[in-house]
Order: sequence, then C-alpha cells, then structure tokens
Amino acid sequence: MLCGHGGETIIPFSASLERNLSDMQADEATMYCEENTVQSALSKIIKTGISALNLTYFCTAGPDGVKCWQIRRQTKALQAAGTINTDPEIGFICAEVMKFEDLKELGNGAAVKVLLFSHL
Repeated sequence: MLCGHGGETIIPFSASLERNLSDMQADEATMYCEENTVQSALSKIIKTGISALNLTYFCTAGPDGVKCWQIRRQTKALQAAGTINTDPEIGFICAEVMKFEDLKELGNGAAVKVLLFSHL
C-alpha cells in the first residue's frame, strides 16, 4: 500500500542530469537539452520552494549591478527596504514598482510608466 505524500507539490527531477548541466557552460547546457529533449527542473524547484516558504522577491538596480532580495509575501515597502538597509527610514524615499515582463517587453522604465498612465 502506498502512503500519501500530504498533497504537496512533487517535482520529479534527475540529480545526475542537474549535476551534469551545472558543470556545463550555459550555451553548452542549452544545446545538450535541445539535442536530448530534456530540460532542467532547477528553476521550477527554486520557484516552488520560494512559494512554499511564503516568500517573494524583488530586484534592485544601480551602479553596482542588479541584486535580488527575498522577503515574506505581503511585506510592506518600508519593511522590504529594511532587507537592504537595516535603517530604511534614513535613505528610503520611494519605490518605483513595475512588472518585469512589462520592463522586458518595453525596454525601459519610462516606457512602462507611459503604459501604466495610459490605462488610468
């Protein structure tokens, strides 16, 4: 008799495949996956884990590069800023929030703002 798993998400994956892909360069791994009609489950594992832990993430961009920060879901902007700086009131001025998909599609923040304001 099989025991239930509690109804949680199950992600089947090959540890051997994931290890092999991680040892390859990105373009080499992509070509390997295409040639062998396989795909990595790593991004699904990460996204499912983040969701299961009730986390979300936000990204910041500046002269020092782009960084990704994890926070609990429903965290207010001021508390989220505390993830970056332990004293957010000192430097927290405002946050410009936009969907990454919109930014990727339109190419820059100014174009996203035009899109947002055209729908008001």
